[in-house]
Amino acid sequence: MNSKKITRLVHIALMLVFVLVLRLFQLQFLESEYWERQAISSRLEKDTIPFKRGGIFFRDGQVAAEDKVVYDLNFRYRDFRRGHPVGQLHAAFDVLGWNERGQPSVGDMSLLDCLDRALLMSEKLLALKPRDLSVLSSRDRDDLTFYLKRLFGVDNKVQKEKFLEWFDTNQDFLVAFPDSAIFFENSMRNIMARHRIVESLLVVPEGQSLLELIESRRKNLKRLIYHRSLQDIAAQALGLEPSTLRNNFRDSKQRLADAHYLHHLWDLDGRAEYLAALLAPAEDIASHQLEDLPLNQQIKLLENLWEQVRALYKGESAETLRRQSYRAHRFRTIRFSKDIFYDLVDLIAQEPDFIPGLYVQKSTRRIYPLSFNPLLVGRVQLPNTKDLIEYRSLNDRFQELRRQFYRSAKDEASYRQLRHRLWSKTLRPDETRGLAGLEKAFENVMRGTRGYLQVLEGGEKGELPLELLYSAPTHGKDIVLSLNPSWNSMAEKAIENAYNNVPADLANQSQHEVNLNNPKVGFAIIDLENGGIPVLVSTPTLNREKFNSDYGEMILLRDGSPLRHRALAGNYWPKETPYPGSTFKPLVAAAALLKDMSFYDRKYHCAGLMTIEETGSTLSCDTTYGHQDISMREALKKSCNIYFYKLAAELGAEAIHSLATELGFGDLTGVEVPDLERGAPYLSDLNSLKKNSIRLMRTAIGQVGVQASPLQMARFYGWLAVNRLVSPSLIDFSPSAIKAAPNFKGPQLSKSQQEKITDSLLSVSYEFGGTAFETGFSSDFEVAAKTGTAQVAASGSLQPTHAWFAGYFPASKPRYAFAIMCENAGLHGGEIASYVLKEFLELIDFSK
Repeated sequence: MNSKKITRLVHIALMLVFVLVLRLFQLQFLESEYWERQAISSRLEKDTIPFKRGGIFFRDGQVAAEDKVVYDLNFRYRDFRRGHPVGQLHAAFDVLGWNERGQPSVGDMSLLDCLDRALLMSEKLLALKPRDLSVLSSRDRDDLTFYLKRLFGVDNKVQKEKFLEWFDTNQDFLVAFPDSAIFFENSMRNIMARHRIVESLLVVPEGQSLLELIESRRKNLKRLIYHRSLQDIAAQALGLEPSTLRNNFRDSKQRLADAHYLHHLWDLDGRAEYLAALLAPAEDIASHQLEDLPLNQQIKLLENLWEQVRALYKGESAETLRRQSYRAHRFRTIRFSKDIFYDLVDLIAQEPDFIPGLYVQKSTRRIYPLSFNPLLVGRVQLPNTKDLIEYRSLNDRFQELRRQFYRSAKDEASYRQLRHRLWSKTLRPDETRGLAGLEKAFENVMRGTRGYLQVLEGGEKGELPLELLYSAPTHGKDIVLSLNPSWNSMAEKAIENAYNNVPADLANQSQHEVNLNNPKVGFAIIDLENGGIPVLVSTPTLNREKFNSDYGEMILLRDGSPLRHRALAGNYWPKETPYPGSTFKPLVAAAALLKDMSFYDRKYHCAGLMTIEETGSTLSCDTTYGHQDISMREALKKSCNIYFYKLAAELGAEAIHSLATELGFGDLTGVEVPDLERGAPYLSDLNSLKKNSIRLMRTAIGQVGVQASPLQMARFYGWLAVNRLVSPSLIDFSPSAIKAAPNFKGPQLSKSQQEKITDSLLSVSYEFGGTAFETGFSSDFEVAAKTGTAQVAASGSLQPTHAWFAGYFPASKPRYAFAIMCENAGLHGGEIASYVLKEFLELIDFSK
């Protein structure tokens, strides 16, 4: 009998050894690669190395925009849970399934509960016996052991050996480690003193403690964990990858269809629409009904749904929840506070574990020191919904590839590409991008790429970490503006002076409604040597603070909005339509001279009125009695409409339209901020001008068939001045591939033609009878220019006229072309716009 028993025991022992050998073979050979990856993954750490965005500078070195180095306080819950006594208490009770009173848990306790009952909870843990740990799974037992050691100071070699011996006893933990209670009390006293120090250096919402802020971050993470876990289980039920399901769920119809299927499959109560809302992407605010509920209620709803679902999936659901919890707690970093005081930076730099879970991250913040022209400089903002969707989709796919047991060569290549893209290039939720103006136009130039460093931790023996991957950050490039901030300030001052100095009798005698209280002016100057734009001013102006704080209100303004850049004239309302008026007449004159020089001396009769025979319509001139017989020079000098009506009719539509097209009318100027110019340029098509003689004639005086911005008109007058169509640019020097188009020669005037036009334009400013003669320009400036008065209609009624003045100076050796539009001023160009230029020229010292 004894022999049989012994034989049976031997057989059982051999069977156990055989099973053990098989398991070891499986682990060592069949699954070695998988477990090696798991071991390495658990010890991998990756640090992001931020880049510096390029700056925007003026030629004199002044700063329009740059990145300022700041320090943010970031939070990672995993580090808090592992190193903070309150976090350790919470985690230990969570492993045991107890609430804060040491009873079986009926719901999640908060960190604040743990703080309030810290001594009571520590007593419950100190009363644990080895048998209390034996009922736990091996993973939970290891986790609880980890927290007990750190909570109660079991850290030296002797104590660790004693801890292992404790498992063979039946003693309370406190009996085995009598100093553990004192250690815990000292730890709590010390950590709360540290809390008070941090709270004194950290700007926190009134009435909130540091731990309350940490608790809110923890709850957000918990909501995320349940939400992502439910989506993963839903993907499994639908036979999809989680990333595919999340993409599908962004389509509301597809999400609802899938929700109906899942609702039936899971045998849930309520409506499928409710399930669709619960599973909606977190960034899809519009359809995510949870967003309106308090955070605690959101968590409770997700938790209840999880409880109903997990029973159907058992092991899979536990693994899913564990995986999502691991990802959220280990890899998700939350910005706790931006731009913290240096005293706090210094404190945490000297003692990184001052408050476990909180650490300082060096980052950059975009600043605009001069608050110069926010519309042109632009702004940056955090990622939009589309950016966040892209980031999360890529991250989902990356995590799926990362978890694969084996990766094919194709998957391995995808994994590596995704890893570099995510870690280096993809816009992260806490980064900014150019939203408008030059910040947007030169996003690819000024934006750099992040660097990263991934290391393999050396373990508990203190070995140095092994560097696995390193990619250096690439800083963005700077751009330098052609804008002269001093000249722009002088231009704004000139506008103010000119509007303030309009004679009262002139305003009262005007046949138009005069609007001088709120100047709406666009003023552009182009440097004809290099195409730079030293002046590009729009009033009313706004500072950076107002631009940021009141943007939502200002965008709704339909009249006089400071969000419309009038020097570029885009995005206008009907009453602001940028007709150039008589400043367009020199183009018709140039078209005539290019066709036949005899047009210069040919005269047309102006009786003040002109009747169109085929329609019976009447067109008029600005003077009641007319200019009588008048030549091209006198017609430009006195701005005779009838002359240009008749000249256009004789020239024909093709000559005018062809030259206007070659000179860029009807198209954008190529300046680097097209969003501010879009909608302004317009030129009637050739057929419309051919078929409608009145439209052709009206276009010839800058009405109806043509629209242009002040920058467009300055560019045209630059062509008249130097016989070359320059490409205006806001950039003085850019290291990027984004450059203004090369100068375009355009049609060529002969020297004689050019001289005759310049002489005519000089007469406007310096000869009696010229429409800008009363302005009184100094002969030193040699202003060759043309005034313009453009009629505007909206809703069937005439609006106050635009007043224009455009030209170039000095006429003998042209350096600058300019155009000024006083929008809806209700005056003639020679009554207000020309005075703006005069004030400007008298303020500027051109010798500097």
